[in-house]
This record gives sequence, C-alpha cells and structure tokens, in this order.
Amino acid sequence: MSNIFDMLYLTYPTMIEDARGCADTGAESRSRWPQPGELWSLWKLMIQYEIPEFVELGETLTEVRELYVYSKAMGVIDDSKKSEVSVAIRAMSSLAAKMRMRALENQLDRYEANVPYTVEAWDMLVDSFMSNMETAVLFLVPTDRQKFFEDKSPFGRPVELSFKPLLDEIECARLCLGYGQPTASVFHMMRVMEGAVSLLAKQLQLPDTTLEWGKLLSGIDAKIKDMAKDDDRKKWSERRAHLWHVKECWRNDTMHPRRSYSQTQAEELFSAVGVFMRSLVILTPEGNTTVAKILREAAGED
Repeated sequence: MSNIFDMLYLTYPTMIEDARGCADTGAESRSRWPQPGELWSLWKLMIQYEIPEFVELGETLTEVRELYVYSKAMGVIDDSKKSEVSVAIRAMSSLAAKMRMRALENQLDRYEANVPYTVEAWDMLVDSFMSNMETAVLFLVPTDRQKFFEDKSPFGRPVELSFKPLLDEIECARLCLGYGQPTASVFHMMRVMEGAVSLLAKQLQLPDTTLEWGKLLSGIDAKIKDMAKDDDRKKWSERRAHLWHVKECWRNDTMHPRRSYSQTQAEELFSAVGVFMRSLVILTPEGNTTVAKILREAAGED
C-alpha cells in the first residue's frame, strides 16, 4: 500500500464537536480546536493544546540544556549527568519511532550511547529534532470514524486468507471511510465485489475470467445449472443471487458520474460487503482450509 495511508491522525473530541456555541459544553474550547478534515503540524498542535507527552518532552529538553549550561566546565556535560541526557534522547527517539520518522530515529539512536559533549552540539541535535517534528503532519478525523483506522481487519481473517488479491481494495475502501470519502469507498467496494466474482469464476473454470461482471455472472449461472442438485449447488445458487443483486443495486449507479453516497450509506454498504464476503469464504478452496484452521486455533489444537 502507498505510504499516504501511513499519515497520522487525531481523533476529534465529540464533546467539543457538539458544542456549537454552547458555553456550558466547551464552546470556548471548540473555537480554539482545529477543525476535522485538515492537515496540522503535529508538534505545534500538541504544544499549543498542551498534550502531556509533548509538553513533558519539551520541559525535559529544557532541563537537559541547563545541565550543560550549569555544568562544572560551563557548557560541557558532566560525566555524572550523561545518563540523564541519554534518557532525554531515548524519549525523542521513541516519539520519532511512533511517528515513523526512521531517519530521525536512527540519528537519535546514534547519540544515545555517545551523548553530545557541548551545549552547542546539544542545541544542534534538538534543533534537528524540532525541525523534523514540525514537518510531521496529522489529519484530524471525527471520533466516530476512528474505527476505520484502528480495525485493520474489518472483514475478518477468513476473508483475508481466502481473498488475498482483494486486500488492497478492502483497505482502500476502509480508509476512504476514515478520511470521509464515502463515494470513493463505494467505488473500491465494487472493485472488491468484481474481484470476488472473477475469483469464483476462475474456480468454476470459466474460460475467460477477465470479462465484465454481467458476462461472468451469466457464465457462473450456466455452471451452477450444470451442477448436481446437492448442497454445493444450493450454496452456489444462494451466493450467485446475492451477487446479481449487488450488481444491479450498486455497480451501475456507482459507475455513473452523477451518483454520490453519504457517509452513512457507504458505511452500511461496507458492512453489507463484509457480511457477503464472509459468506463467500466457504465456496473457495482456501476457505475450507481457513475455517478449519481457525476452528482448531479456537479449540487450542494448533
């Protein structure tokens, strides 16, 4: 996946979001708080709103500088204080790691065991750290969309293991919901469904699995009609009916340039696609193995 999806995000407090001018619910705080859907400098935002972890680190860096300034050699760190400098550097490195700033993290790690000797060297290291922090941005999202960033397996392990070629599209659909792009999310959901149809068509040994959805469904329908009237045919028939319904209700409208979806509609569709994809698992060769494996793990047999 693209690194754009590694962007940091911050949950938007519901209490402040609902204030809308009411003094007793935090309207004053709301007027100071950044609005959702915008990019913000992480370090400046955290300091401005006094987020404890950032404020404490800022205070620590100031205190360490004083160790240099008021040392016996005036500007050269005392050997007895080097451990305190190392602790501060470790804190900076930890924050850089959380923010996925690998180059900065590596730079700081090199100084942890060999701390800056003079106050000038310490200032240069802190300046480098601060410059990097100020370039980091976050995307502010409402609290109710937080789940789309945190749940990285929304359809469950059976779907992931049975439909591996579709994982990128599922992730795109999930993240588009998180970023408040519902119509784009529905577009990716339709690609998930199309991919599922293609994989099922391949399993039924259709000669060309690259055809458009309608033709693939016709081919799948013909294969199902040739099956013996048993449980397998029943399973395939039920899923095929759902697939056709999805095509008629979603795909034609989604591909039409004038159709758009609200956040609520897209989230409902996302949930429905998840339910449907889970129902398809048992039709795939990987699905039977996957379900059996998960059941064994739940029973403590693996």
